[in-house]
Amino acid sequence: MNYALAMRDNFYRALITMWDSSPELFGQYTLIATLSNLFCYDRSIFLVIYLMLLVSLFWKVYCYSNKNIQQGLMLYILLVTSTILVSSKGGVLDTRIDVIAIILFCFAILEIFNKNTLNALLFTIIAMFLKSSMLFLSIPFLLYMSYKNLINLKQYTKFEYIKLGLSGVLLFVYLYKILLKSIAYNLMSTGGENAESSLLIYFEKLYQYISQDFYFYGYFLIQDPLFVGIIIYLFVKLLLKSTSIDNKKTIFAFFIFLIWTYFLLTSNPVHERVLLIWFYPVYFFGVLIVFRLIGKNKLTNMIIVSFLVVQVMSIVFQNRYPNEWKKDYYNQATNNIKQQVSQIVEHLNKNQKSDDILILVNFLSNHGPVSYNYDVYRVLLHEKLDQKREILGWELSTYSADWRSEVSKYIKDEQIILFILQENPMGIPQENNPQKYGQSNYNELIDFKERNPECILQISDKISLPHVGARVAYELQNTDNCIKKLKFKTKE
Repeated sequence: MNYALAMRDNFYRALITMWDSSPELFGQYTLIATLSNLFCYDRSIFLVIYLMLLVSLFWKVYCYSNKNIQQGLMLYILLVTSTILVSSKGGVLDTRIDVIAIILFCFAILEIFNKNTLNALLFTIIAMFLKSSMLFLSIPFLLYMSYKNLINLKQYTKFEYIKLGLSGVLLFVYLYKILLKSIAYNLMSTGGENAESSLLIYFEKLYQYISQDFYFYGYFLIQDPLFVGIIIYLFVKLLLKSTSIDNKKTIFAFFIFLIWTYFLLTSNPVHERVLLIWFYPVYFFGVLIVFRLIGKNKLTNMIIVSFLVVQVMSIVFQNRYPNEWKKDYYNQATNNIKQQVSQIVEHLNKNQKSDDILILVNFLSNHGPVSYNYDVYRVLLHEKLDQKREILGWELSTYSADWRSEVSKYIKDEQIILFILQENPMGIPQENNPQKYGQSNYNELIDFKERNPECILQISDKISLPHVGARVAYELQNTDNCIKKLKFKTKE
Protein backbone atom coordinates (compact mmCIF):
# COMPACT_ATOMS: atom_id res chain seq x y z
CA MET A 1 0.00 0.00 0.00
CA ASN A 2 2.71 2.48 0.94
CA TYR A 3 4.53 1.63 -2.31
CA ALA A 4 1.34 2.33 -4.27
CA LEU A 5 1.01 5.73 -2.61
CA ALA A 6 4.68 6.48 -3.29
CA MET A 7 4.13 5.63 -6.99
CA ARG A 8 1.32 8.19 -7.13
CA ASP A 9 3.60 10.89 -5.75
CA ASN A 10 6.65 10.13 -7.90
CA PHE A 11 6.34 7.06 -10.10
CA TYR A 12 9.93 6.76 -11.32
CA ARG A 13 11.55 7.54 -7.97
CA ALA A 14 9.36 4.90 -6.29
CA LEU A 15 10.40 2.31 -8.89
CA ILE A 16 14.10 3.11 -8.49
CA THR A 17 13.90 3.06 -4.69
CA MET A 18 12.13 -0.30 -4.65
CA TRP A 19 14.58 -1.82 -7.16
CA ASP A 20 17.58 -0.58 -5.17
CA SER A 21 16.28 -1.65 -1.78
CA SER A 22 14.41 -4.91 -2.52
CA PRO A 23 14.96 -6.22 -6.08
CA GLU A 24 13.63 -9.66 -5.06
CA LEU A 25 10.27 -8.02 -4.23
CA PHE A 26 10.26 -5.49 -7.08
CA GLY A 27 8.14 -7.47 -9.56
CA GLN A 28 5.36 -8.52 -7.21
CA TYR A 29 5.11 -5.20 -5.36
CA THR A 30 5.16 -3.17 -8.58
CA LEU A 31 2.36 -5.27 -10.07
CA ILE A 32 0.19 -4.99 -6.95
CA ALA A 33 0.92 -1.28 -6.49
CA THR A 34 0.23 -0.39 -10.13
CA LEU A 35 -3.09 -2.24 -10.20
CA SER A 36 -4.01 -0.82 -6.79
CA ASN A 37 -3.65 2.68 -8.23
CA LEU A 38 -5.89 1.69 -11.14
CA PHE A 39 -8.59 -0.20 -9.23
CA CYS A 40 -8.59 -0.31 -5.41
CA TYR A 41 -6.36 -0.06 -2.34
CA ASP A 42 -7.40 -3.12 -0.36
CA ARG A 43 -6.94 -6.89 -0.60
CA SER A 44 -9.71 -7.18 -3.22
CA ILE A 45 -7.00 -6.21 -5.73
CA PHE A 46 -5.96 -9.86 -5.57
CA LEU A 47 -9.43 -10.84 -6.77
CA VAL A 48 -9.02 -8.51 -9.75
CA ILE A 49 -5.66 -10.07 -10.64
CA TYR A 50 -6.93 -13.64 -10.17
CA LEU A 51 -9.91 -12.97 -12.45
CA MET A 52 -7.66 -11.50 -15.13
CA LEU A 53 -5.35 -14.51 -14.95
CA LEU A 54 -8.14 -17.10 -14.92
CA VAL A 55 -9.88 -15.48 -17.90
CA SER A 56 -6.55 -15.43 -19.76
CA LEU A 57 -6.01 -19.07 -18.82
CA PHE A 58 -9.41 -20.01 -20.23
CA TRP A 59 -8.54 -18.35 -23.54
CA LYS A 60 -5.20 -20.16 -23.77
CA VAL A 61 -6.84 -23.51 -22.89
CA TYR A 62 -9.57 -22.85 -25.48
CA CYS A 63 -6.91 -22.19 -28.14
CA TYR A 64 -4.95 -25.27 -27.03
CA SER A 65 -8.05 -27.43 -27.59
CA ASN A 66 -8.25 -26.14 -31.21
CA LYS A 67 -11.09 -23.79 -30.19
CA ASN A 68 -13.40 -26.72 -29.44
CA ILE A 69 -15.63 -25.17 -26.77
CA GLN A 70 -16.70 -28.50 -25.25
CA GLN A 71 -13.17 -29.87 -24.96
CA GLY A 72 -11.74 -26.54 -23.93
CA LEU A 73 -14.32 -26.03 -21.18
CA MET A 74 -13.86 -29.59 -19.91
CA LEU A 75 -10.09 -29.17 -19.73
CA TYR A 76 -10.39 -25.75 -18.09
CA ILE A 77 -12.71 -27.05 -15.38
CA LEU A 78 -10.28 -29.90 -14.69
CA LEU A 79 -7.43 -27.40 -14.34
CA VAL A 80 -9.13 -24.92 -12.01
CA THR A 81 -11.07 -27.26 -9.69
CA SER A 82 -8.04 -28.58 -7.88
CA THR A 83 -8.41 -28.31 -4.10
CA ILE A 84 -4.81 -27.09 -4.15
CA LEU A 85 -5.81 -24.04 -6.19
CA VAL A 86 -9.26 -23.51 -4.65
CA SER A 87 -8.10 -23.09 -1.09
CA SER A 88 -8.28 -20.40 1.57
CA LYS A 89 -4.79 -21.37 2.71
CA GLY A 90 -2.41 -20.33 -0.05
CA GLY A 91 -4.85 -20.68 -2.98
CA VAL A 92 -7.01 -18.21 -4.88
CA LEU A 93 -9.23 -17.74 -1.81
CA ASP A 94 -6.17 -16.40 -0.02
CA THR A 95 -4.35 -13.13 -0.77
CA ARG A 96 -0.86 -14.29 -1.68
CA ILE A 97 1.40 -13.26 -4.53
CA ASP A 98 2.54 -16.88 -4.92
CA VAL A 99 -0.66 -17.76 -6.79
CA ILE A 100 -0.06 -15.10 -9.44
CA ALA A 101 3.46 -16.30 -10.21
CA ILE A 102 2.36 -19.95 -10.16
CA ILE A 103 -0.47 -19.40 -12.65
CA LEU A 104 1.95 -17.57 -14.96
CA PHE A 105 4.30 -20.54 -14.70
CA CYS A 106 1.37 -22.76 -15.68
CA PHE A 107 1.04 -20.61 -18.80
CA ALA A 108 4.65 -21.61 -19.53
CA ILE A 109 3.78 -25.30 -19.13
CA LEU A 110 0.88 -24.88 -21.55
CA GLU A 111 3.21 -23.23 -24.08
CA ILE A 112 5.51 -26.26 -23.85
CA PHE A 113 2.56 -28.45 -24.87
CA ASN A 114 1.98 -25.99 -27.71
CA LYS A 115 5.66 -26.58 -28.66
CA ASN A 116 6.44 -22.88 -28.22
CA THR A 117 9.44 -23.00 -25.92
CA LEU A 118 10.35 -19.32 -26.37
CA ASN A 119 7.00 -18.15 -25.00
CA ALA A 120 7.34 -20.72 -22.23
CA LEU A 121 10.76 -19.33 -21.36
CA LEU A 122 9.44 -15.76 -21.20
CA PHE A 123 6.47 -16.72 -19.01
CA THR A 124 8.81 -18.59 -16.65
CA ILE A 125 11.18 -15.65 -16.29
CA ILE A 126 8.29 -13.22 -15.70
CA ALA A 127 7.00 -15.59 -13.00
CA MET A 128 10.51 -15.56 -11.45
CA PHE A 129 10.43 -11.77 -11.22
CA LEU A 130 7.01 -11.94 -9.52
CA LYS A 131 8.17 -14.62 -7.08
CA SER A 132 11.92 -15.01 -6.94
CA SER A 133 11.79 -18.56 -5.55
CA MET A 134 10.11 -19.68 -8.78
CA LEU A 135 13.61 -20.20 -10.21
CA PHE A 136 14.19 -23.24 -8.01
CA LEU A 137 10.86 -24.88 -8.89
CA SER A 138 11.35 -24.27 -12.62
CA ILE A 139 14.90 -25.62 -12.91
CA PRO A 140 13.82 -28.84 -14.74
CA PHE A 141 11.77 -26.78 -17.22
CA LEU A 142 14.49 -24.18 -17.73
CA LEU A 143 16.97 -26.92 -18.59
CA TYR A 144 14.48 -28.49 -21.01
CA MET A 145 13.64 -25.15 -22.65
CA SER A 146 17.32 -24.19 -22.95
CA TYR A 147 18.01 -27.49 -24.66
CA LYS A 148 15.09 -27.08 -27.11
CA ASN A 149 16.04 -23.46 -27.90
CA LEU A 150 19.63 -24.43 -28.72
CA ILE A 151 18.37 -27.18 -31.04
CA ASN A 152 15.98 -24.85 -32.90
CA LEU A 153 18.31 -21.84 -33.00
CA LYS A 154 18.86 -21.94 -36.78
CA GLN A 155 15.12 -22.03 -37.47
CA TYR A 156 14.24 -18.82 -35.63
CA THR A 157 12.75 -15.75 -37.25
CA LYS A 158 14.00 -12.25 -36.48
CA PHE A 159 11.19 -11.72 -33.96
CA GLU A 160 12.03 -14.99 -32.22
CA TYR A 161 15.67 -13.92 -31.92
CA ILE A 162 14.44 -10.75 -30.21
CA LYS A 163 12.39 -12.81 -27.73
CA LEU A 164 15.37 -15.06 -27.08
CA GLY A 165 17.59 -12.04 -26.50
CA LEU A 166 15.04 -10.46 -24.15
CA SER A 167 14.83 -13.72 -22.21
CA GLY A 168 18.61 -13.78 -21.91
CA VAL A 169 18.79 -10.18 -20.65
CA LEU A 170 16.03 -10.74 -18.07
CA LEU A 171 17.63 -13.96 -16.88
CA PHE A 172 21.00 -12.20 -16.52
CA VAL A 173 19.40 -9.38 -14.48
CA TYR A 174 17.70 -11.93 -12.25
CA LEU A 175 20.91 -13.89 -11.63
CA TYR A 176 22.99 -10.76 -11.08
CA LYS A 177 20.60 -8.69 -8.97
CA ILE A 178 18.05 -11.01 -7.38
CA LEU A 179 19.41 -14.56 -6.96
CA LEU A 180 21.47 -14.08 -3.78
CA LYS A 181 18.75 -12.04 -2.06
CA SER A 182 16.20 -14.67 -3.04
CA ILE A 183 18.32 -17.40 -1.48
CA ALA A 184 18.78 -15.37 1.72
CA TYR A 185 15.05 -14.62 1.91
CA ASN A 186 13.84 -18.18 1.25
CA LEU A 187 16.39 -19.72 3.64
CA MET A 188 15.96 -17.06 6.32
CA SER A 189 14.63 -19.69 8.74
CA THR A 190 18.01 -21.48 8.71
CA GLY A 191 19.36 -18.64 10.86
CA GLY A 192 22.04 -17.59 8.37
CA GLU A 193 22.82 -13.89 8.05
CA ASN A 194 23.32 -13.93 4.26
CA ALA A 195 22.89 -16.19 1.24
CA GLU A 196 26.25 -17.92 1.64
CA SER A 197 25.83 -18.77 5.33
CA SER A 198 22.18 -19.78 4.81
CA LEU A 199 23.17 -22.19 2.02
CA LEU A 200 25.94 -23.67 4.15
CA ILE A 201 23.55 -24.30 7.05
CA TYR A 202 20.92 -25.62 4.64
CA PHE A 203 23.20 -28.30 3.19
CA GLU A 204 24.59 -29.19 6.62
CA LYS A 205 21.09 -29.77 7.99
CA LEU A 206 19.45 -31.01 4.77
CA TYR A 207 18.71 -34.50 6.08
CA GLN A 208 17.31 -33.03 9.30
CA TYR A 209 14.98 -30.70 7.38
CA ILE A 210 13.71 -33.50 5.12
CA SER A 211 13.21 -36.06 7.88
CA GLN A 212 11.63 -33.76 10.47
CA ASP A 213 8.17 -33.99 8.87
CA PHE A 214 8.56 -35.88 5.61
CA TYR A 215 4.86 -36.72 5.18
CA PHE A 216 3.53 -33.22 5.91
CA TYR A 217 2.69 -32.34 2.28
CA GLY A 218 1.73 -35.90 1.41
CA TYR A 219 -0.99 -35.73 4.07
CA PHE A 220 -2.67 -32.86 2.23
CA LEU A 221 -1.98 -34.08 -1.31
CA ILE A 222 -3.83 -37.37 -0.77
CA GLN A 223 -6.92 -35.34 0.10
CA ASP A 224 -7.12 -34.13 -3.52
CA PRO A 225 -8.85 -37.08 -5.27
CA LEU A 226 -8.16 -35.86 -8.79
CA PHE A 227 -4.44 -35.37 -8.11
CA VAL A 228 -4.22 -38.88 -6.64
CA GLY A 229 -6.14 -40.28 -9.62
CA ILE A 230 -3.76 -38.56 -12.06
CA ILE A 231 -0.69 -39.99 -10.31
CA ILE A 232 -2.10 -43.53 -10.29
CA TYR A 233 -3.25 -43.34 -13.92
CA LEU A 234 0.08 -41.99 -15.20
CA PHE A 235 2.06 -44.57 -13.20
CA VAL A 236 0.03 -47.38 -14.78
CA LYS A 237 0.47 -45.87 -18.26
CA LEU A 238 4.21 -45.64 -17.66
CA LEU A 239 4.36 -49.41 -17.01
CA LEU A 240 2.18 -50.44 -19.96
CA LYS A 241 3.99 -51.61 -23.09
CA SER A 242 1.26 -50.12 -25.28
CA THR A 243 2.23 -46.59 -24.25
CA SER A 244 4.40 -44.93 -26.90
CA ILE A 245 8.00 -43.94 -26.13
CA ASP A 246 7.22 -40.22 -26.52
CA ASN A 247 4.33 -40.46 -24.07
CA LYS A 248 6.47 -42.43 -21.62
CA LYS A 249 9.09 -39.67 -21.75
CA THR A 250 6.45 -37.06 -20.96
CA ILE A 251 5.04 -39.16 -18.10
CA PHE A 252 8.54 -39.72 -16.77
CA ALA A 253 9.07 -35.94 -16.84
CA PHE A 254 5.89 -35.56 -14.77
CA PHE A 255 7.22 -37.84 -12.04
CA ILE A 256 10.62 -36.10 -12.08
CA PHE A 257 8.78 -32.79 -11.63
CA LEU A 258 6.64 -34.23 -8.81
CA ILE A 259 9.66 -35.63 -6.95
CA TRP A 260 11.63 -32.41 -7.46
CA THR A 261 8.76 -30.27 -6.09
CA TYR A 262 8.27 -32.54 -3.09
CA PHE A 263 12.00 -32.45 -2.38
CA LEU A 264 12.16 -28.63 -2.57
CA LEU A 265 9.25 -28.09 -0.22
CA THR A 266 10.15 -30.85 2.22
CA SER A 267 13.80 -29.80 2.43
CA ASN A 268 12.77 -26.24 3.33
CA PRO A 269 13.16 -25.66 7.08
CA VAL A 270 9.58 -24.34 7.27
CA HIS A 271 6.68 -26.64 6.39
CA GLU A 272 3.47 -24.67 5.97
CA ARG A 273 0.01 -25.50 4.63
CA VAL A 274 -0.01 -22.37 2.46
CA LEU A 275 3.02 -23.66 0.51
CA LEU A 276 0.97 -26.55 -0.89
CA ILE A 277 0.03 -24.24 -3.78
CA TRP A 278 3.52 -24.88 -5.17
CA PHE A 279 2.32 -28.38 -6.16
CA TYR A 280 -0.26 -26.85 -8.50
CA PRO A 281 2.10 -26.68 -11.53
CA VAL A 282 2.69 -30.44 -11.14
CA TYR A 283 -1.07 -31.00 -11.04
CA PHE A 284 -1.49 -28.72 -14.07
CA PHE A 285 1.19 -30.65 -15.97
CA GLY A 286 -0.45 -33.97 -15.07
CA VAL A 287 -3.92 -32.86 -16.23
CA LEU A 288 -2.53 -31.83 -19.63
CA ILE A 289 -0.81 -35.20 -20.04
CA VAL A 290 -3.93 -37.18 -19.08
CA PHE A 291 -6.12 -35.09 -21.33
CA ARG A 292 -3.79 -35.78 -24.24
CA LEU A 293 -3.68 -39.53 -23.52
CA ILE A 294 -7.34 -40.35 -22.98
CA GLY A 295 -8.52 -39.09 -26.36
CA LYS A 296 -11.83 -37.43 -27.13
CA ASN A 297 -14.85 -39.71 -26.85
CA LYS A 298 -18.01 -40.05 -24.80
CA LEU A 299 -16.56 -42.63 -22.41
CA THR A 300 -13.62 -40.50 -21.42
CA ASN A 301 -15.89 -37.47 -21.08
CA MET A 302 -18.06 -39.46 -18.63
CA ILE A 303 -14.94 -40.41 -16.66
CA ILE A 304 -13.87 -36.77 -16.50
CA VAL A 305 -17.34 -35.66 -15.34
CA SER A 306 -17.28 -38.33 -12.62
CA PHE A 307 -13.89 -37.07 -11.42
CA LEU A 308 -15.19 -33.50 -11.41
CA VAL A 309 -18.20 -34.43 -9.26
CA VAL A 310 -15.88 -36.04 -6.70
CA GLN A 311 -13.54 -33.06 -6.90
CA VAL A 312 -16.28 -30.49 -6.28
CA MET A 313 -17.58 -32.53 -3.35
CA SER A 314 -14.09 -32.62 -1.86
CA ILE A 315 -13.79 -28.83 -2.17
CA VAL A 316 -17.15 -28.24 -0.48
CA PHE A 317 -17.08 -30.88 2.26
CA GLN A 318 -13.46 -31.81 2.86
CA ASN A 319 -11.97 -31.18 6.29
CA ARG A 320 -8.73 -29.44 5.38
CA TYR A 321 -7.10 -28.94 8.79
CA PRO A 322 -6.15 -31.06 11.80
CA ASN A 323 -8.66 -30.81 14.64
CA GLU A 324 -6.37 -28.99 17.05
CA TRP A 325 -6.25 -26.04 14.62
CA LYS A 326 -9.93 -25.40 15.30
CA LYS A 327 -9.73 -24.83 19.03
CA ASP A 328 -11.46 -21.81 20.49
CA TYR A 329 -8.25 -20.18 21.65
CA TYR A 330 -7.20 -19.61 18.02
CA ASN A 331 -10.39 -17.65 17.44
CA GLN A 332 -9.68 -15.76 20.64
CA ALA A 333 -6.11 -15.01 19.47
CA THR A 334 -7.41 -13.61 16.19
CA ASN A 335 -9.94 -11.44 18.03
CA ASN A 336 -7.24 -10.24 20.44
CA ILE A 337 -5.00 -9.10 17.57
CA LYS A 338 -7.90 -7.27 15.91
CA GLN A 339 -8.82 -5.61 19.21
CA GLN A 340 -5.21 -4.55 19.73
CA VAL A 341 -5.08 -3.05 16.22
CA SER A 342 -8.31 -1.16 16.94
CA GLN A 343 -6.66 0.40 20.00
CA ILE A 344 -3.61 1.37 17.96
CA VAL A 345 -5.84 2.90 15.27
CA GLU A 346 -7.79 4.85 17.90
CA HIS A 347 -4.52 6.28 19.21
CA LEU A 348 -3.26 7.16 15.71
CA ASN A 349 -6.52 8.81 14.68
CA LYS A 350 -6.43 11.00 17.79
CA ASN A 351 -2.80 11.93 17.28
CA GLN A 352 -2.40 13.01 13.65
CA LYS A 353 1.33 13.69 13.96
CA SER A 354 2.35 12.32 10.57
CA ASP A 355 1.18 10.25 7.60
CA ASP A 356 4.42 8.25 7.77
CA ILE A 357 4.31 5.21 10.09
CA LEU A 358 7.08 2.74 10.90
CA ILE A 359 6.07 -0.61 12.49
CA LEU A 360 8.85 -2.64 14.13
CA VAL A 361 8.28 -6.04 15.72
CA ASN A 362 10.57 -8.52 17.48
CA PHE A 363 8.90 -11.69 16.19
CA LEU A 364 8.33 -13.73 13.06
CA SER A 365 6.02 -16.55 13.93
CA ASN A 366 2.76 -18.35 13.44
CA HIS A 367 0.89 -21.21 14.99
CA GLY A 368 -1.96 -23.08 13.36
CA PRO A 369 -4.14 -20.77 11.26
CA VAL A 370 -3.12 -17.62 13.17
CA SER A 371 -0.27 -15.67 11.60
CA TYR A 372 1.89 -13.47 13.80
CA ASN A 373 4.08 -11.05 11.86
CA TYR A 374 4.33 -7.37 11.06
CA ASP A 375 2.34 -7.76 7.79
CA VAL A 376 -0.76 -8.69 9.78
CA TYR A 377 -0.60 -5.36 11.61
CA ARG A 378 0.26 -3.37 8.48
CA VAL A 379 -2.72 -4.74 6.53
CA LEU A 380 -5.17 -4.33 9.41
CA LEU A 381 -3.99 -0.76 10.02
CA HIS A 382 -4.53 0.11 6.37
CA GLU A 383 -8.07 -1.25 6.58
CA LYS A 384 -9.02 0.54 9.79
CA LEU A 385 -7.30 3.96 9.65
CA ASP A 386 -9.47 6.99 8.83
CA GLN A 387 -7.08 8.08 6.09
CA LYS A 388 -4.43 6.40 3.97
CA ARG A 389 -0.98 6.43 5.54
CA GLU A 390 2.42 5.32 4.32
CA ILE A 391 3.27 2.31 6.47
CA LEU A 392 6.71 0.70 6.43
CA GLY A 393 8.09 -1.97 8.70
CA TRP A 394 9.67 -5.36 9.24
CA GLU A 395 10.77 -7.87 11.85
CA LEU A 396 13.76 -6.59 13.83
CA SER A 397 17.05 -8.38 13.03
CA THR A 398 15.78 -9.56 9.66
CA TYR A 399 18.87 -8.25 7.90
CA SER A 400 21.35 -7.90 10.74
CA ALA A 401 21.84 -8.89 14.37
CA ASP A 402 22.31 -5.18 15.06
CA TRP A 403 18.69 -4.06 14.75
CA ARG A 404 19.59 -0.43 15.55
CA SER A 405 21.64 -0.14 12.37
CA GLU A 406 18.66 -1.56 10.43
CA VAL A 407 16.24 0.97 11.86
CA SER A 408 18.62 3.92 11.51
CA LYS A 409 18.44 3.59 7.73
CA TYR A 410 14.71 4.32 7.67
CA ILE A 411 13.82 6.50 10.66
CA LYS A 412 12.83 10.03 9.67
CA ASP A 413 12.02 13.19 11.60
CA GLU A 414 8.34 13.49 12.60
CA GLN A 415 7.74 9.84 11.71
CA ILE A 416 5.39 7.79 13.92
CA ILE A 417 7.45 4.88 15.24
CA LEU A 418 5.57 1.87 16.63
CA PHE A 419 7.10 -1.08 18.47
CA ILE A 420 4.95 -4.21 18.84
CA LEU A 421 6.79 -6.43 21.29
CA GLN A 422 6.24 -10.05 22.13
CA GLU A 423 7.53 -11.57 25.37
CA ASN A 424 8.37 -14.90 23.75
CA PRO A 425 9.23 -14.56 20.04
CA MET A 426 9.74 -18.31 19.51
CA GLY A 427 6.37 -19.05 17.93
CA ILE A 428 7.46 -21.74 15.44
CA PRO A 429 10.01 -24.54 15.90
CA GLN A 430 12.24 -23.45 13.00
CA GLU A 431 14.92 -20.95 13.99
CA ASN A 432 15.31 -17.67 12.09
CA ASN A 433 17.06 -14.40 12.81
CA PRO A 434 14.04 -12.38 14.06
CA GLN A 435 13.34 -15.18 16.53
CA LYS A 436 17.00 -15.84 17.29
CA TYR A 437 17.56 -12.25 18.43
CA GLY A 438 13.93 -11.50 19.30
CA GLN A 439 14.26 -12.14 23.02
CA SER A 440 17.36 -9.98 23.42
CA ASN A 441 15.67 -7.22 21.40
CA TYR A 442 12.65 -7.46 23.68
CA ASN A 443 14.82 -7.28 26.80
CA GLU A 444 16.72 -4.25 25.49
CA LEU A 445 13.57 -2.31 24.61
CA ILE A 446 11.76 -3.12 27.86
CA ASP A 447 14.87 -2.09 29.80
CA PHE A 448 14.99 1.16 27.80
CA LYS A 449 11.31 1.79 28.58
CA GLU A 450 11.85 1.31 32.30
CA ARG A 451 14.83 3.69 32.32
CA ASN A 452 13.17 6.24 30.03
CA PRO A 453 9.38 6.10 30.59
CA GLU A 454 8.94 9.48 28.89
CA CYS A 455 10.26 8.06 25.60
CA ILE A 456 7.99 5.05 25.11
CA LEU A 457 4.21 5.29 25.43
CA GLN A 458 2.06 2.16 25.73
CA ILE A 459 -0.81 2.49 23.23
CA SER A 460 -2.61 -0.84 23.60
CA ASP A 461 -3.58 -3.34 26.26
CA LYS A 462 -1.37 -6.39 26.65
CA ILE A 463 -2.89 -9.34 24.78
CA SER A 464 -2.25 -13.05 25.25
CA LEU A 465 -1.64 -15.42 22.30
CA PRO A 466 -1.58 -19.24 22.44
CA HIS A 467 1.86 -20.85 22.46
CA VAL A 468 3.41 -17.41 21.95
CA GLY A 469 2.78 -15.37 25.07
CA ALA A 470 1.90 -11.74 25.70
CA ARG A 471 2.21 -8.86 23.26
CA VAL A 472 1.87 -5.11 23.65
CA ALA A 473 2.16 -2.06 21.37
CA TYR A 474 4.24 1.05 22.12
CA GLU A 475 4.96 4.35 20.40
CA LEU A 476 8.51 5.69 20.54
CA GLN A 477 8.48 9.43 21.00
CA ASN A 478 10.33 10.76 17.97
CA THR A 479 12.22 13.52 19.73
CA ASP A 480 15.93 14.32 19.51
CA ASN A 481 16.41 13.34 23.15
CA CYS A 482 14.68 9.93 22.90
CA ILE A 483 16.24 9.06 19.55
CA LYS A 484 19.67 9.92 20.92
CA LYS A 485 19.10 7.78 24.01
CA LEU A 486 18.10 4.83 21.84
CA LYS A 487 21.21 5.49 19.72
CA PHE A 488 19.34 6.04 16.45
CA LYS A 489 20.29 8.56 13.80
CA THR A 490 17.33 10.26 12.16
CA LYS A 491 17.33 11.46 8.57
CA GLU A 492 15.10 13.65 6.48
